[in-house]
This record gives sequence, structure tokens and C-alpha cells, in this order.
Amino acid sequence: MTVSMGIEQSNGNRTIDEIVNSADKYLYQAKNSGRNKIYPKY
Repeated sequence: MTVSMGIEQSNGNRTIDEIVNSADKYLYQAKNSGRNKIYPKY
């Protein structure tokens, strides 16, 4: 099994939709760069 993730955090200044959209963007970056990736790279 492989897993790719897009991770985002909130400081309370953004809506839930903005946070989810940002995490979704990171998820697709991870998927497009190969398997077993996490974006952004912390």
C-alpha cells in the first residue's frame, strides 16, 4: 500500500474551504511527483 498526502494547517485566519483547497492542491502535487509523498515538505 502507498499513501500520498497533502497537509495544511490553520492559524484561524482562513475559512475551512480555503484550508481544504490548499490541502487538495498539496495532495495533487504529491500524487504527481510519485508515490509515498507528503506535501508540503515540513
